[in-house]
Amino acid sequence: MKSNLFIVGNGFDLACGLHSSYQDFFRSRMEEDVLKELEHFHKNYIAGTSKQSLNSIYFGSLKGPKRADFSKKDYEKSVNAKLSFWDVLFFIFDKNQGNKNWYDVENSIFSILNMIKLDEDYSDLGFKERPIPGVVRAGVRNKEKECFREALVLGYIVIPEDRFTNKQDIFDFLYSELLIFEADFTEYLIKEIDSQQGWYTTAVEDLLRTIVGSDILESNDYSVLSFNYTASPALRDAATNVHGTLMDRNIIFGIDQNAVGADTPLFRFTKTFRKMIQVIDPERNKTYINDKDRLKKIIFYGHSLGEADYSYFQSIFDYYDIYASDIQLEFCCSTYGDKTSEEVLSDMSILVGKLLSNYGPTMGNENRAKNILHKLMLENRLHIREIPRYR
Repeated sequence: MKSNLFIVGNGFDLACGLHSSYQDFFRSRMEEDVLKELEHFHKNYIAGTSKQSLNSIYFGSLKGPKRADFSKKDYEKSVNAKLSFWDVLFFIFDKNQGNKNWYDVENSIFSILNMIKLDEDYSDLGFKERPIPGVVRAGVRNKEKECFREALVLGYIVIPEDRFTNKQDIFDFLYSELLIFEADFTEYLIKEIDSQQGWYTTAVEDLLRTIVGSDILESNDYSVLSFNYTASPALRDAATNVHGTLMDRNIIFGIDQNAVGADTPLFRFTKTFRKMIQVIDPERNKTYINDKDRLKKIIFYGHSLGEADYSYFQSIFDYYDIYASDIQLEFCCSTYGDKTSEEVLSDMSILVGKLLSNYGPTMGNENRAKNILHKLMLENRLHIREIPRYR
């Protein structure tokens, strides 16, 4: 049994030189010509369609007579890019709301799903949402709903009709498009790793040695809980991939189960639901929480500590009873881009504080909830450490 648990996120792969961010992915599929077409659509939609009903995505046999429309021949490159509706949504919401974190996919998915009203009929919304002539649109409609309308109109242009006409409702459609989005991301990452020509595997071992130390690495006294989809040979025997792997082509984008009720349509978008319905190969799905008496340290690197994964951290912290045990928590980070050491350490401190503050109340003890952060610090069991930039 291992005495060190190493938890990694996409920052680990990025530090190893892999272009594995969602932003990299979007850049690869939305090349300049595609973006020009989408920008052209947005500009013309905003400027000239406020008094028109438009063809838009519809479900079932609700198609009515042809209405005012954008010419599909003007968007051939966007059609050929084989975008998913989630690509369209992220683009439109960014253009309308200036969300510069639109490439934070899982939080964006939750934000968009949370805007959808369960009793709203989104089928053929372009036709139903007719603006009042002479009235500013922002004054007559919810801004998020207008983003949806624009996305549904653009989706009608660039997405094949058989992808939406056979769907029951907006949730059924969004779920099916999410599967396409995941498959596209899988193919992108596989090509990205192949292009590294073995460099990635070497980088993984070198960075791992820097973080956990040569003694731990050579003695194999560690296990890895990976929130990435990659499975480097340097980690494969010790790692469990929480959200699926490229090898199995079962990667998951999802939201935190604590954010929604199990009796709502949104539950099928949670990571819990997605994992439950997957066919799992037990040989490649090892248990990563075990031997609580032997574990001495949990090391984090490259994880954003985002709310979408709070449920996992809560389970780990509960199992190992980090409040009463002697286990140390070590949160590691490296500089990136133009970020200085002071900035990355400050950012990590804020994220750690938020994570533990959210975890505290789940322990069911008000006093413990209030002082868990101070207790860990007083006992010298909480550390934030900078790792030298690898590349």
